[in-house]
Amino acid sequence: MKRKTGSRTRFCLLLAMAAVLLVCVNLCASRLTSLFGLRLDMTGNRLYDLSDESVEILKQLDSPVEIRVFSAQEDFLPLVAEVLQRYERAGEGQVALHYVDPYANPTLVDAYLQQGMQIQLNSIVVEGAHYARALQLEEMFELDQGGNAVEQLNCEQQLTSAILYAAGAESPSVQFTAGHNEHLTDGLMQLFAQSNYQTGYVTLSLSGLPDGTDLVVVASPTNDFSREEIASLDHFMAGGGRMMVFVEPSSAALPNLQEFLREWGIGLTDTVVAEPLQYTDANPLSIVPLYSAHPINQYFSGNQLYLVMPSTRALEQLFVSQAGIRTQKLLYSTDRAYDFRDVNGEKGLFTLAMTAEKQSDAGTARLAVIGSRGIYSDQLLQSEAYGNAKFLTQVMNWCTETDSAVSIPPKTLSGTPLSITVGQLLAFAVVLVVLLPLGFLVAGLWVYRRRRHS
Repeated sequence: MKRKTGSRTRFCLLLAMAAVLLVCVNLCASRLTSLFGLRLDMTGNRLYDLSDESVEILKQLDSPVEIRVFSAQEDFLPLVAEVLQRYERAGEGQVALHYVDPYANPTLVDAYLQQGMQIQLNSIVVEGAHYARALQLEEMFELDQGGNAVEQLNCEQQLTSAILYAAGAESPSVQFTAGHNEHLTDGLMQLFAQSNYQTGYVTLSLSGLPDGTDLVVVASPTNDFSREEIASLDHFMAGGGRMMVFVEPSSAALPNLQEFLREWGIGLTDTVVAEPLQYTDANPLSIVPLYSAHPINQYFSGNQLYLVMPSTRALEQLFVSQAGIRTQKLLYSTDRAYDFRDVNGEKGLFTLAMTAEKQSDAGTARLAVIGSRGIYSDQLLQSEAYGNAKFLTQVMNWCTETDSAVSIPPKTLSGTPLSITVGQLLAFAVVLVVLLPLGFLVAGLWVYRRRRHS
């Protein structure tokens, strides 16, 4: 009887010690969280974690930035509030987060209104020493096509771009040509705007390029440029200008634009590139290109991201170096690619994107030509699964020689589907259907043979 009582006593003591230890661990964890911001993001898509790009930008801030949320802290959306707290912690003293009651602080609201900002309940103002930008809560999310349900969280792109702007990062000027039936998308415009570019449109036949233009974008025209317009572009490039040109397979002839590109060593062909394996969405025209050894592609050497180029026109490298112009291939196909219009034709490597560069006393002129219009579709630029937005951001940075552009894809609130090419699918099938069962069969026969002879 005494032994049983002793066992119960020891059991109660152990139970009490375990309870005390659990309480101590919880208190320590809570204290460490409050002191050092130790939080684990257990969401499937890491909704709260900041990307390496944002963290690096916050570490390099050399002037303070304040984030003011016009809402009571307890009433603000918890998901975005948690992300804002992580910005403050990652800012290491350079980022300060404040919650402001807009009804109790009408003077502050009026000061921002006089600066042309739209301030309402739940607005977020990111302010630096000289610049400020107002964001609305609805801008933190991407809706579905019907505009009824929230699909993606986009606050990191918005906040990091606003912090760069508020901190005084340079704001290059980009002009999109108009008047040639160009095909611009909201996603492409948004990509430039969120990367702190000042955007505008220019009709070269009516006016020249505005002073201070850093980059000209020609977005998949189907009507040709006039000789006078080409002369304006020639003059811009002779002064160290920068251009991005998108072309697509089209029956329309663009002789003047083609001649302009030929002078830079880039030829346009009539080939519509198709891939037998390296494609997505069950469409051989929706190809996945390969990266060349180009400075633009350095980012992708350590990141497993691939692009999708729907309906791509092959380019031709007319020369490598000539008259001070140096050309480089940027994207290319596999050696099994073929012309979609001539299935039985010759197969081989096709150039899908190129750059050209020329140094002169006026400066360094840079040109990037991409043979796809679909590469900047809204769907692909907003996708987490593809690197289209990242790639175009790297092209911007290379053209303008600036690091102010930032591209952080939105995070899907639901599960992200795994995107693989047909070649990868076949590789998985060979491993799972052939090699793995064959390995088990060989192992089983080996074990059977050993047991039989033992």
